[in-house]
Amino acid sequence: MALVCVPLSERTVEGMARAARSARRRGADLVEFRLDFLARCDGPALARLRRLARSVPAIATLRPVREGGRFRGSEPERRALLEQAAGSGFRYIDLELSIGRARLGRLVRAAKANGTRPVISHHDFQGTPPTARMVRLLARCERAGGIAKAAFSARTEDDTARVVEAARRVRRAAPGAIVIGMGPAGALTRTLAPFLGATLVYAGPNARKATAPGQPSLEELKRCWAPAGGIGRVGASTGLYGILGHPLGHSLSPLVHNAAFRELRLDAAYLPFDAEPGALAPTLRALRAAGLRGANVTIPHKTAVMPLLDRIDDAAQRIGAVNTLVGRNGRMWGYNTDVAGFVGALEAAGVCIRGARALVVGAGGAARAALYGLLANGASVTVANRTRRRAVEMAGRLGGDACAVLDIGSIGAEAERSDIIVNCTPAGMRGFPAACPVPERRIAPGSAVMDMVYNPERTPLLLAAEKRGARTVGGMAMFLGQAAEAFRLWTGKAFPEEAVRRALSHSRLSTN
Repeated sequence: MALVCVPLSERTVEGMARAARSARRRGADLVEFRLDFLARCDGPALARLRRLARSVPAIATLRPVREGGRFRGSEPERRALLEQAAGSGFRYIDLELSIGRARLGRLVRAAKANGTRPVISHHDFQGTPPTARMVRLLARCERAGGIAKAAFSARTEDDTARVVEAARRVRRAAPGAIVIGMGPAGALTRTLAPFLGATLVYAGPNARKATAPGQPSLEELKRCWAPAGGIGRVGASTGLYGILGHPLGHSLSPLVHNAAFRELRLDAAYLPFDAEPGALAPTLRALRAAGLRGANVTIPHKTAVMPLLDRIDDAAQRIGAVNTLVGRNGRMWGYNTDVAGFVGALEAAGVCIRGARALVVGAGGAARAALYGLLANGASVTVANRTRRRAVEMAGRLGGDACAVLDIGSIGAEAERSDIIVNCTPAGMRGFPAACPVPERRIAPGSAVMDMVYNPERTPLLLAAEKRGARTVGGMAMFLGQAAEAFRLWTGKAFPEEAVRRALSHSRLSTN
């Protein structure tokens, strides 16, 4: 299991001591004393920190300027301090590969003789080399006698994907290797590090005190991993699952699926992977390299993800949208579980689909699933969308004579005639405008109104429908239905819905 390490960049030994105790109280497994940040780094200061390290597990690091550090003394001075740090007290010592084979060998032997584990590191601030070169560098770090650690400047998501691929390729040759993509584009490498078998994951003490570009704060790291039960329970054997979309601040999927994994005692974790449209391909490439076993796909990637997959289920192919990915024997399959969730939610609410006149608002991936489900169960459907061309394309692909298209400006009149109204747009979703996609006064009393938005549960559309005397179906019913089908595809097990609902209820109570 990966340990969370907080690097400390205080200027005094006293400051280091306070920061170390604070980091431990807030959940850090160990701290890194960045000795090169000390205003006075000498033998007495090092001796005090060695004594502190007996109660607060720590790494000793004295990074020179050429490796991105602050130490400006001579190399003989630095080596003398490193020899002292290699004595008993510190759990780890970070030694740069650039020290040289003979001198590095002596330091490694001294550290091991005193029960201190060496971390052999390399930093490249110029960019991300080819994958094969990164693998060779990591193998050299491993051969030097310690845990291999290499950090590269990741300027693009493609760089990040190559860093993750290097980490995957070196797992057998360098067990426990720590491979980092520095910079904002490389943030994913830190999230995926535990799944790749990394010994340590680094997080700054707060947002202002990062010691490397793109390093998350301890609180940011904890928030990311909180739904999965904390980073400390994740390791190389843990199944990697998640959700791909943008933005993802509203998503309850991590809470839901992690609750299901915990209930069934499965070694798995589900994380959010926020990928802007241009970053989808390299992000998925990185996730696949990290061993992705399954994922959900949401706005705006349900159609864009399809060319990136190895195989697509027939229903998803016809719908033209994928919302669930399943990793199988190194290949990635695409499915659409929205249909099962959508139809199941309507049927559970007692809505009769066969022979009904339905209005679908939207023309994205969710709308395609709704249209497919309605038509397959005998409804006639009209589609309205802000961009008429997209509605025409969707209707032509799925509907034929049983599907009509109208301009968004005519939606009120159609709503009055509809037995079922379905909102498939993000209108009303948390993080989007709090708008009602259908004029309230045009909702027919006695009709059934479903909103695929589930966060918040009572959307502007559902509130308006209640006022008009319509039957309402919230997006949560569909959300749990599609989640159950995805969970079955991933694990072959029944979805523990009762436990998931308890987790959702507890989450809502804790945030009120």
